[in-house]
Amino acid sequence: MLSFKLSGAKNVEQNFGRLAAGTWPSIAVAINEEAEYILQESQEKYVPVVSGDLKDSGFVRPAGRSHRDVRAVIGYDSPYAAVTHENPRAGKTRGLSPSGKPYSEWSSVGTWKFLEKPLARRAKVLQRVVGQKITIAWAQLLRR
Repeated sequence: MLSFKLSGAKNVEQNFGRLAAGTWPSIAVAINEEAEYILQESQEKYVPVVSGDLKDSGFVRPAGRSHRDVRAVIGYDSPYAAVTHENPRAGKTRGLSPSGKPYSEWSSVGTWKFLEKPLARRAKVLQRVVGQKITIAWAQLLRR
């Protein structure tokens, strides 16, 4: 005959409740941190700079929950952000137009796809990094 007594079921139930309540906020925090990281890398390594207006217009709209998704928005709120992002000559003109005329102002740094490139670089590890951050958050929730 085998018998056993299960104790602590109430603690297990409370722990699951904490995890359930803390999961979406933990995911949002992890996504926001990654979005900020991607924007910072974009601004430091990729965005062309003439006056600084484009670089300074970078933003992260914090993650919000929509149905089963948690999304943050990363972008640049400059009138010329989209056209510069898609211009293969961005940051590479050496001050000359395609016809050879000199520009009055031009960027000697940065490149096109200045948001897409750091996002693509980070995408390779994004799932693992966010998963690790959520695991750490769960561990902290269970210690409470």
